Amino acid sequence: MVGEDKIVALTEPKGRSRRLFARRAALQNRLATLAAFFTGQGLIQALNMVTGFLLLRWMSIEAYAQYSVVFAFQSMLNILVDLGFSGSIVALAGTRGHDPHVVGGYIRCARFYRSRMFWALSLASAVAFPLVVARQPWPFATKVLLWSSVVTAVFFQGRMLYGAPLLIHRRLRAYYHATLAASLVRLLLAGGLHLVGALLGWLAAWFSGLSVAITGFMYRRSSADIVTEPNAPDMAVRREMCRYLAPLWPGLIFYAFQGQITLALIAIFGSTRNIAEVAALGRLAQVFGLLSAANGILIEPLIARTSRENLRRVFVQVFGTCLLTGLAAVGFAWLFPGAMLWLIGPKYASLGALIVPVVTSSSLAYVAGVLFVMNTARKWAFWTTTAANISMAVGVQIFWIASGRVATTQGIITLNLTMAATGLGANVGTTLYGLMKNAKGEFNAND
Repeated sequence: MVGEDKIVALTEPKGRSRRLFARRAALQNRLATLAAFFTGQGLIQALNMVTGFLLLRWMSIEAYAQYSVVFAFQSMLNILVDLGFSGSIVALAGTRGHDPHVVGGYIRCARFYRSRMFWALSLASAVAFPLVVARQPWPFATKVLLWSSVVTAVFFQGRMLYGAPLLIHRRLRAYYHATLAASLVRLLLAGGLHLVGALLGWLAAWFSGLSVAITGFMYRRSSADIVTEPNAPDMAVRREMCRYLAPLWPGLIFYAFQGQITLALIAIFGSTRNIAEVAALGRLAQVFGLLSAANGILIEPLIARTSRENLRRVFVQVFGTCLLTGLAAVGFAWLFPGAMLWLIGPKYASLGALIVPVVTSSSLAYVAGVLFVMNTARKWAFWTTTAANISMAVGVQIFWIASGRVATTQGIITLNLTMAATGLGANVGTTLYGLMKNAKGEFNAND
């Protein structure tokens, strides 16, 4: 895997301008970063994709349904516990990112808020999780073990904060080594239990939590020399983080539920098999895993440092590239649905008619995610567009629930497609509004 913190050392040729020399050095540094990203992220995504599809084949319908409900609930709980504090560190540090005291101050404040939210929401989840799985005929002890795996994984997710300084300093080798090691441990443990016929849903869920703990531990150890945390969170930094994130909170809270609402609905209204089918089809979204990972590692820093004069051109270039990528994925699904059915295994061979809608939904969500990251990188968090996004999405969900079609796999997939289109439209609106204000030089992040 190629370098992190790599500074290209060049000897300036005589007769060449310093500007040309600087451009060559910058280009080579960018190419080194891109190579590190695609090598590291490619390996991780390939490993996670293989693990995901192997779990589909190794686990029974019931075990995979249990594992999928845990993953969905855990994702929702983690967003609510974090409320964007982890993701704000890179943007708020900005050009001061190489000061260990600055980064350490933001990490300490993020830990402060995460800790309090974790204990409050863990207690709430002890009530909410049993309600979600109440209709499923799983033993009480199994449900307890599934819930405990959720709160354990969310607790250790807080250690992932220490990945931010590694990204700021472009220590991609350390960043990817941690994730790769944890993913390998998870795969080996799951494979071992499969060989002895003991790969239960709650065990697979606990292995996922263990991988989070390993990653967080390695992040913290690797960033020890570039982070200096204060003993207590600074009040001014806390206020700064809250001012930046406040306009995003309604959207984040809504997204925490929206992102997992389809699996929650099928768990409440549908059967165990329906849960497994929706989760299995959701695995196909992993084709966008590598691309989505580029949002925070490549696209966010690029947009954050782009000058106001060049912003529209860069936005159009990035958006156009991502849109074409999404269209290519939909075209592949339409031409070769059998290839994607093969990925999810013979237990789900009856789902061929849903392949194209699933990939279309994932493509729309991917493009919307790119726009969201670009918007937040410019601190374009508008109360007006956030309210419009939530209102449209809630209206769609209420309509679909009232229609009574959320108890079937096909109904849930159609709801997903509608929600993805709504989310993309809302993010396009935010982008256009932000670009308009940027062009006029009158941007106000708290609009």
